[in-house]
Amino acid sequence: MNNMASGQLHSTLFIMTKLNLLSGDQTVKDSLLESLQKLGLAYVDLFLIHDPSPHQKEGKLKDYNGAGER
Repeated sequence: MNNMASGQLHSTLFIMTKLNLLSGDQTVKDSLLESLQKLGLAYVDLFLIHDPSPHQKEGKLKDYNGAGER
């Protein structure tokens, strides 16, 4: 999916999103896929993983490597 709702080609824009708070057994990959669905895109140029709620259980972000792989 290269065209966005606005009609602009994704290749002309730099699109980024960030990791949302994870709930339950949700993974980083789940969060990325949810963001892509909401944006109506097949990919983003930058996926920020910052301030991942350090109060959550240690190891919760262990699956961030490869989150963009399908």
